[in-house]
This record gives sequence, structure tokens and C-alpha cells, in this order.
Amino acid sequence: MDDTEPFTTKDAKWIMSEFNETLSNTNLSGGVIHQTMRKVLDSINLFRETKIDRKDIKIFLKTYVGDKPRRGKRYKSMWDLTIITKWAESTYDAKDIRIPQRRALILTMIFGALSPAELERMRRETTIFKDNIILTHERTKTCGGEAIKVIINKHPNPRIDAVAALQCWMVCTKTTFQKEHVWFDIEVGRRANLQRIKEELVAVLSENGIPDTLTTHSIRHAVITHLARQQDADWKAINAYARWAPGS
Repeated sequence: MDDTEPFTTKDAKWIMSEFNETLSNTNLSGGVIHQTMRKVLDSINLFRETKIDRKDIKIFLKTYVGDKPRRGKRYKSMWDLTIITKWAESTYDAKDIRIPQRRALILTMIFGALSPAELERMRRETTIFKDNIILTHERTKTCGGEAIKVIINKHPNPRIDAVAALQCWMVCTKTTFQKEHVWFDIEVGRRANLQRIKEELVAVLSENGIPDTLTTHSIRHAVITHLARQQDADWKAINAYARWAPGS
């Protein structure tokens, strides 16, 4: 295809739609895919004598990628975090081995303000129980790859205590699975990847009637929203707790 042919030719559309389909088969969000496609289209303009009209770009994105998700649309409403803590209390003595892991996962996520990816990166050797706290190290996208400390304090209610839940789970799996990992795909007896961790968390949300329009990341959003609604909320403290960049 000649470089100077209009972008709206059949061949050009086919190439870009194939690229979009490849992106859609990844774990990228719709917003990331939309922005990636837009950047690719803008980059093409840098090397073409016949520029792509902005209107053509918008038509292509709408036709082959879909409308760009609006900022904040997914989280225009937020479920009450106590739904999960009440579930944790009610499943405190559960015998099903899947439940202790789900309790440890979601309580660690809540009281550590961790993302699913940060949960997946947890390892036994860097998860330390000391003086009624959990001390672990995480590499987050906002800290330039540098490992930072994540401290989770013991909760006065033992039924929703992330420290006790995680410690119990790690003791339970110490001789059963590979020692370096914290979370496991129990069905197949191996470490849990990010997708499996998300599935375990979604199972808890679904069991408690939380709409499937809210993803695992909404747990972290619910935690931050809960903190922000507290009287005299200190935004600097919330930023530090969430490990967000200053001014976020």
C-alpha cells in the first residue's frame, strides 16, 4: 500500500483493526487500549505527507475501538466497605480451604491499600510478622521501581484482622505449596498468577452481591473513599497510605 494513500482505505483499516484486536486480548483496560490506538494514529501522522484528518481518527476509534471510557464513569457510585468486613467476620471459622485464602487476600488488600498486582508480587521472604504488624516490601508504579515498605497494623477485631488472616494462611500453606509464594491456585496446586488472584477477589464481591461492573480495583477505591469520608481526612496521609504520588 502506498504511503500517501488515504488512511480510510480498506487495507489501512484492516491493519489497525488487527492491532486493536491484539491489544484487546491482553489484560489492558479499555481506556489504555483507546489511548494506545490514538498515540499510534498520531504517530503515523508524523511520517506521512498526506495527514490523517482528526475526524477520520475519531471515526476509526469509535468504529473499531469503541467510545473512550469517561474518567470516573466506572466509579460514579461506590459500595460500602463494611459489606466485605461483615463477610470476613461471618467466614472466620470456614472449613473450605478456599475461604482462608480469600479472607487473607481481601483483608490484606483492604488494610494495606494494595492493588491486585501488588498482591501478586508478595513473597514469603519479604513478608515479615513483627510486633503485631505485617511488614512487606512492594515495587509500585508511582515509586519509580524502588521497593517501599508496606505496613499493616493488627486490627482489634480478630475476625477482620489482616495480620492474623495472612499469618494463618501462610502457616497453612507452608508445607503444601512452593515456599516462596504467598497466593496459590488451589485447584491445580501452583502459584496464583494475577488473573487467578483477580478471580478469587471477584468471587468474594459476587458472593456479596456487589455488581460485576465493579472490578477488583474498586476494592482499593472503596478503601480510599472510606478514608476520605472520615472526619478531618488528611489528604497527605491518604496519599502516603495509598502510595500515590504527591498531589494525586
